[in-house]
Amino acid sequence: MGRMRWDFPSHTIRTEFFKPEKGAYLHPQWVEARQQPGEKGSRFIKGDPQLSVNRVITHYEASLLQDFPHDYLWVGSKTAIAKQIGNAVPSGLARAIACQVKPFMG
Repeated sequence: MGRMRWDFPSHTIRTEFFKPEKGAYLHPQWVEARQQPGEKGSRFIKGDPQLSVNRVITHYEASLLQDFPHDYLWVGSKTAIAKQIGNAVPSGLARAIACQVKPFMG
């Protein structure tokens, strides 16, 4: 389990990115749930990462990392959608590979 970072490229998005034990898929932003004295409920504030609420990236966030358009319409269960996202090749990567292979295609 690990946390993604704002200042580094994303790790490879796998089909089980929604399971934190499967890789470094914890969202880079962290918040701490803290209740103030006399306050009902809790509010989220930035705090010590050791006391943070961890969450994995969402399906939407994973799809953006894989170069899907922000308005792409997904069909299927959350598990099926995660498989579609994780099995996809980002269009930017495909384009970069194609540019390198094209000169050898004749």
